[in-house]
Amino acid sequence: MPTTRGVDRLRDQVDLAVRHGKGAWPGIEAAFLLQETALPVCAPGYLTLAPEEDLRAALGRVRLIVNTRFRAEWDEWARVRGLAPPPLAGAIELEGMEAALLVAESGHGLAVGRRPLDGRLARGTLVAVRRRRPDRCRLLLRPADRPPSAVARRLERWLRALAAAT
Repeated sequence: MPTTRGVDRLRDQVDLAVRHGKGAWPGIEAAFLLQETALPVCAPGYLTLAPEEDLRAALGRVRLIVNTRFRAEWDEWARVRGLAPPPLAGAIELEGMEAALLVAESGHGLAVGRRPLDGRLARGTLVAVRRRRPDRCRLLLRPADRPPSAVARRLERWLRALAAAT
């Protein structure tokens, strides 16, 4: 079942989960599934940078979109680059990455997208402002204290093949 809430493996009886992060959860075995790259995205034409223009300055003149499920997303993105966090006063705050990307796609601001997970970049309805190096990845999680079921092993093989194809 798709969810963004934390998984309580005992309550939810979860065999496998796919999560975004760095992979340090107690009692959980985390295996690399897919590298992703977070990057500022917007509708085509919303923000055009001249080659010499400083991205920090550009972030100060556009409206940012904040995913309230990951409030530190812009701060983390800036920190990885050695930049000061962009000002979030006046930002559009929305719950979830999907909502944030829909509003960015509509031309209302700049959101943090993730390559290769979002097909909007491939379709061209969103464009990347600047590419950057990866800092997190998608991880395949399973309980460390029991072997996976046959169904979970088949699902894991399918997810790994899908991630490899991406």
